[in-house]
Amino acid sequence: MADFATTHAPHLQGLLEPGEQLTGICAASQQQGMFKGRGVAVGVTDRRLLIQPLDRRGQVSGEAISIAPEQVESARA
Repeated sequence: MADFATTHAPHLQGLLEPGEQLTGICAASQQQGMFKGRGVAVGVTDRRLLIQPLDRRGQVSGEAISIAPEQVESARA
């Protein structure tokens, strides 16, 4: 089985703007409600974060969300 970054890098690279470079990929969970969440692939570029929702099997599901640095209000790990 391929690792997470190898599996999702081609899709995330297809979302890049001209001259933009994908510098990292990781898996994360996104809270959707009190007892509901989903997995996402997070792509880090030199200009923004790309948040790609995944289905239960870890495959791309839906449209990616693009977050520029000035849009980040807070972060917690």
